[in-house]
Amino acid sequence: MTLGVFLAASTNSNLMPIDPDKKTVYHSALVAAGPMEITITSDVLASKFQGKPNYVSFNHAGKSHQLNLENARCEAALRGRTGQTVTIEASGTREEADIAVYAPSGQATQPAAAQQPPRQAPAPQQAAAPPAQRAAAPPQRQEAAPAQAELPTAATPDDPVREAKQTIMQIANLYLECSLCVQKYVAPSYKRLTGEEMSEAKQQAAASSIFIKADKLGLQTRMSHKPM
Repeated sequence: MTLGVFLAASTNSNLMPIDPDKKTVYHSALVAAGPMEITITSDVLASKFQGKPNYVSFNHAGKSHQLNLENARCEAALRGRTGQTVTIEASGTREEADIAVYAPSGQATQPAAAQQPPRQAPAPQQAAAPPAQRAAAPPQRQEAAPAQAELPTAATPDDPVREAKQTIMQIANLYLECSLCVQKYVAPSYKRLTGEEMSEAKQQAAASSIFIKADKLGLQTRMSHKPM
């Protein structure tokens, strides 16, 4: 199970999946959908229509779509990712719009870039001594090296699969904590201050924004490895 599917399943009552029959997808639909896994099929492209935003093409759940990009920050998040299958999560609107991109392991990713490892200079070779110097050098006495105590064997590292599951559970618990914060504090405060009920779409957007900020601060490392 990927991170997007795992988190979506944890809070499916707040999610509004994108319409599979709509070719064009807007940022607000991504915010309402929450984390979801997509395969990016094009780089950032300019719209053929004057005044329309740039876009990228992607596949989701067997359907092809075009995502209109709200600003340069969203363009930068998806540029150079053609062919990548990642989990994305949108937040904010207009100038404040943002898209977080995660690999299947839950770690934030950067666009692919062709980077060559630095070339290491060959080790300098020591010049051989002239024959006369080799003949004049007195023989050196070889002394036995002192016996060294045997170092203890390093402990076997933990199972990487178990570590991955623990990390995913920490991320999931952080997401649930953000959702509970919105339900128990943000939504009631919103109603008290505005006199209106906070819609599910706004609650989902608020939870996503809080989660993205908390994830960037590394707060998932403070969460429990066990289910809440």
